[in-house]
Amino acid sequence: MKKVLFIQRMVPDYRIPFFVALQEKLKERSIDFYVTTGESLSKDCLNDAAENYPWLIRHKNYYLFKTIHIHTIKNLRSYDLVIVMQENSHLINYWLLARRRLAAGPLIAFYGHGKNLNTRGNRIREYLKSKLANLPDWWFAYTALSERIVSDGGYSKEKITTVNNAIDDTGLKKICDEKSEQDKALLRNTLGMDDNSKIGLYCGRL
Repeated sequence: MKKVLFIQRMVPDYRIPFFVALQEKLKERSIDFYVTTGESLSKDCLNDAAENYPWLIRHKNYYLFKTIHIHTIKNLRSYDLVIVMQENSHLINYWLLARRRLAAGPLIAFYGHGKNLNTRGNRIREYLKSKLANLPDWWFAYTALSERIVSDGGYSKEKITTVNNAIDDTGLKKICDEKSEQDKALLRNTLGMDDNSKIGLYCGRL
């Protein structure tokens, strides 16, 4: 049976449904899927939701200069594929790629945007990110835009899987469906809206 490890600096609460569903899907294909996660920083302002799932492994994060960090991952040789976030601050990425080049480590896949989508990104960091983007064995791109960024940088499209990363809105829809018409009318009245007004719900991180 193949084994896959997804390395995360920390696991916020909104990411749990994704990992739960992914673990179940891969199990159906006889693939053992594990997630390893460490401690968050107070500045993250996120809820660390790593629970005692049998496929979740705790590791230690060591931070340098507040953002640069290294993970302590054990038994890497036991995995066939290791997935890491494409971030320059993840020092373990350089080590994993170096091991892979020396044929001493598992297959490596990047997960991410392909570049910093903030237009004010540091040029040196972006140059380094673009060079490293062509080194993994596989790419899991956030969106179709991410796929274009990675492929435009010279990476083979045949080795890119577009994840279409998004917040699972199933829970929001369920809550809305459970609300009575009276509750909805009360909310509209509270917000100063008439029956024809549309209400948009935003779920995400700014």
